[in-house]
Amino acid sequence: MLTLVSASKADNRDSLAVFDGEDCVGHIMRTQKSPPGKPWFWTIFVSDRHSSTVDRGYAATREQAMADFEALWLRLLRSPQTPHQKSTQPN
Repeated sequence: MLTLVSASKADNRDSLAVFDGEDCVGHIMRTQKSPPGKPWFWTIFVSDRHSSTVDRGYAATREQAMADFEALWLRLLRSPQTPHQKSTQPN
């Protein structure tokens, strides 16, 4: 199960680390550099893959960003080419 944890020491609700158990697997944040109407950016960290546009996206709401993130995360977990590897946790 994925959980959200503040990624900011200032308890910024607009910057969230995404955890799968104890592993930090991604980030969701509100950004000004986004397509119109989609201020929430999300990205998945997979240490054994090169970053691509498939590993990230934009959404209109934080809830939609989490839903999109989780849908892709579950697909990646089922993919034999993309094993889940422990990534580093934020400071």
